[in-house]
Amino acid sequence: MLSNNKIMDYRSQWCNESHQLLRYLYEDLNIFNWSLISKELSERLHIQATPDECRNKFILELFRYVEVFGPVKRGDWIHEEEKELYRLHNENGNKWAVIAQNILGRYFII
Repeated sequence: MLSNNKIMDYRSQWCNESHQLLRYLYEDLNIFNWSLISKELSERLHIQATPDECRNKFILELFRYVEVFGPVKRGDWIHEEEKELYRLHNENGNKWAVIAQNILGRYFII
């Protein structure tokens, strides 16, 4: 992919292999730390992308195609969802990633 150890420009460096690795790290290994994901991409594929660039790439281009999470609910929250949200917040405080994992159909990407 890269010759002479040159670092590719961010806009041109993403390919199917990098997309697959990004998805694998996030979904299969459950690595939710974008700094670690950025580091892995750098070490494995010599892709120099910041943690924010990795997160944005996943959210904008990859997450919308993920169907393993089931249907995503859009629109207003129903009373039962709000009640569950308050209960989870009381139990977990401001740990929104933990809270989001327990609300079916509503997703929060860290």
